[in-house]
Formats: sequence, C-alpha cells, structure tokens
Amino acid sequence: MEVVVGETDYQNYAILYYQRYNRITLKLYGRKSSVSDDIYRKLDDLAAKQGIDLQYIYPFPSYGFCETADQFHILNGNLDSPQ
Repeated sequence: MEVVVGETDYQNYAILYYQRYNRITLKLYGRKSSVSDDIYRKLDDLAAKQGIDLQYIYPFPSYGFCETADQFHILNGNLDSPQ
C-alpha cells in the first residue's frame, strides 16, 4: 500500500490518498469533529479528479478525537511501563 498526503494545512486537516492494487481511496482526517465546507469541497474536487463519484463519499463516525491533551495522554517515552 502506498500513502500520499494530497493536501493539508498542517493544523486542521489532511487529505490522504491510499493506493493498493491499482485502486485509490481518499480519506479526510480532521483535528476537530467538523471541518469547514471549503475543505469538504476540496475533497469533492480531488475525488472527482480521480474519477470517484460523489455517491461513494461517506463519513465515518468520529473516533480517537481529542482537541486537548492532559498529563494522562502524554507518552513518557517508555512503552514498557504504564504511567
């Protein structure tokens, strides 16, 4: 599988291309539970350029969402012992 960052602003979102067996998938990852309509339009445009029909674009539920981190979520660099 090959993964390429198609577009990102490095703070709010990233659109990634995944290619496996000559099939391309686009995924939009956001740092917040919602992204602006402009970003969704960018995803739609990039999908259209790949020949992906809009009927195949659908949202996944939010998971792993965290806008802020506290002490519990910061790794201490030692994966063998719990915090």
